[in-house]
Amino acid sequence: SEYLAISVFLWMGPEGIVTGMHQDLNHILFCQIYGRKRFRLYPATQVPYMCNDRWIFSPVDPTQNIPEQHAEFRNAAAIDITVEPGDMLYIPAGWWHHVTGETASISISLTNLRGMPNHFIDYPPDYSSIILI
Repeated sequence: SEYLAISVFLWMGPEGIVTGMHQDLNHILFCQIYGRKRFRLYPATQVPYMCNDRWIFSPVDPTQNIPEQHAEFRNAAAIDITVEPGDMLYIPAGWWHHVTGETASISISLTNLRGMPNHFIDYPPDYSSIILI
């Protein structure tokens, strides 16, 4: 099967840039080139606490006070990791993550990791049939 035509992504951003809580449908090898980023990672087993309301996204910001309507998120167990120049971070498919740029930074992510099992990539074409609202 065809995987992804594009498999390398370049990320550049200022200090304080935030990538909101989400999961990816493929494995990622994240490579930090310049600066520092902080990752809060949540294993796929934590999905009951992610307040997932839009496909692969969560409205929760783990760096802020958690509002009462997302109280179940308080049960989620995070793994905090800071990546620095030369570091590589593997993020398995389905793991939730929130990223904050601690400094201005340049990063590359590789997503075409052939040969690794990925049960998320084979979602049916009609995503609405698998999304719980």
